Amino acid sequence: MHKLEKASYAFIIIYLCLLTGLSPAGDYYGQPGEFLRYSPSARALAMGRAYTALGQDANIIHWNPGALGPLQRTGLSFVGTQASMFGQSNYSSLSFALPMEIFDSPFFRRLRNLTLGVSFLNLVSEINVADQFGRFEGTTLGSSQGAFSLDAALNNNLKYLSDFSFGAGLDLVWNNLFGYSKKAVGFNVGLYYRNESVDMLNWFAFGLEFKNINQPNIALDAGVDESIPVSGRVGVAFLPPFCSALPDYVRPLVVSLDYDLLSVGGAKRGLYVGMEYNISRLNGYVPLRLRLGTNTVESSFTFGLSLDLPSSSFIKKGVQYLPTLDYSFNFYNEDYLGDVKQGAVGFAWTPRTPEDWYVEGMKIFPADILSLRNSERELDEAGGTLRRVFDNPQLLSNPNYAAFGYSALLRLGDIEIAKNWLANDRPALLAHAFTHYRKTSDCISYDHIEMNADNSRSLLYRLQAEIEAGRPTEDIFSQPYVNMIEDANSVEFLRGYSYFLSDDIEEATAAWRKSNLPISEFYLAKVNKDTSALKEIAFSQNTRIDENILLPLIPDFNVADNALYEYAQITESEQWMTAILKIFPLSDLRDVITKRLRKEDE
Repeated sequence: MHKLEKASYAFIIIYLCLLTGLSPAGDYYGQPGEFLRYSPSARALAMGRAYTALGQDANIIHWNPGALGPLQRTGLSFVGTQASMFGQSNYSSLSFALPMEIFDSPFFRRLRNLTLGVSFLNLVSEINVADQFGRFEGTTLGSSQGAFSLDAALNNNLKYLSDFSFGAGLDLVWNNLFGYSKKAVGFNVGLYYRNESVDMLNWFAFGLEFKNINQPNIALDAGVDESIPVSGRVGVAFLPPFCSALPDYVRPLVVSLDYDLLSVGGAKRGLYVGMEYNISRLNGYVPLRLRLGTNTVESSFTFGLSLDLPSSSFIKKGVQYLPTLDYSFNFYNEDYLGDVKQGAVGFAWTPRTPEDWYVEGMKIFPADILSLRNSERELDEAGGTLRRVFDNPQLLSNPNYAAFGYSALLRLGDIEIAKNWLANDRPALLAHAFTHYRKTSDCISYDHIEMNADNSRSLLYRLQAEIEAGRPTEDIFSQPYVNMIEDANSVEFLRGYSYFLSDDIEEATAAWRKSNLPISEFYLAKVNKDTSALKEIAFSQNTRIDENILLPLIPDFNVADNALYEYAQITESEQWMTAILKIFPLSDLRDVITKRLRKEDE
């Protein structure tokens, strides 16, 4: 299905969901189960509780079960949170998310689109009993409220909804007060959408959730109704992919916006806004994330920071085992409530790092890109594996892994060339590959890249794609990647060919004279109409063209017949035209010459 067609289906579904949710509901503020609204995530608290569309760790269980789906790509997640709240209250939670895909066995491969999540949260409060004069009597009364959550999300499994993740879960909720206890079960549903394939659309994510849709009753007295009201939220996040055309200083920014779909009785629905800035994307030696948020319900503003150790440049191996340390601070408008301080330790473990995915993809990458023996199925398999390099942006932002992201983009471009060559689609040979090649400038600094023969060849292909696209020669050859190409002779030939296409013959010949290649000698002789040089090239022993030169495309990668054809045209010799067909029976000019000879006979 076409990418934009899939996106249109998505917008229809999102619109219908919003119509369903935009209806009045009973009063929520101060109602039973309000502790479920407290943030069990230091990151979410710091971002003003705008978290519905951010599915990046196990704590998303409490916000949107549908957003568990994206964890399929980033791996197992475990987060522990502790908060000191107003009065003598303490709030703690443990969350765990398990994508089935991390298990490499035939059984679990059938469940690879499934992610499971479990969570435990508990609010404990103590009240010191005082006499009428406010003196402590030595008696302390305690209460606790909590929930055990079990959730599941299905990601990318349906044909028309492959960019959606659907989730559902249940909460076993308990209410303990002064020795009395009550338990109930609440049901939750959620949806998460993110289109990874359409440029600019992949900058955003959408989330929708409804919690306690069955309104569980946690009243300690059987004659009292203390049902937890239904809650619903919609969220959108500006969440740029690791590779985007945004400026360097914008790529580390995340902005999240949530809105309460269900009204709080007669009160206004809440609006929640949060921001995060990942400094490690700019400098791996400063692995910090800064956060700021606010909302119209509880707080004036919140802030927080995170020590993102997996993104640190200081550690080269085993970074997937390092924790992320979060801290947040919440200033409340009401002075009597006091402020909330929250800390968390999180782990996001994946059995395969970007390096592992790259190495696995290269095992099935074609040895010869322009071989007709390549299999389209194997090319697709190699491409699918190399795309997994970008599954975990947190690890990929570590400069020690950045080179694998850079190289993977180049290999994906190479695969497009191989597929078009196999399909004999010569006009699209470089154009499709350029989509991947140009992304290397959109996500990774050249300072982190170590050049090798494969990357040098791919950058040479990129150079030719830019020339074919008609960009000005000076703009193309002033880019940093051009200096990274090891084949200086080919670069100079292509510089000359770019000038040649823009009819600047003087600059073209100057560049070709710096290039010691048969194809450069051929073009020098061609533009100067040097018949003796053309005839000499035609019968020379050194007429092969490197297969990395695809512009101009000479399918047999040999300029001998081309040189003799130019000679025959200049001298207007029909005999030499006929001779080409005999001397070079496999010439790529055969059809052109045959048509010309027939036309002359007529």
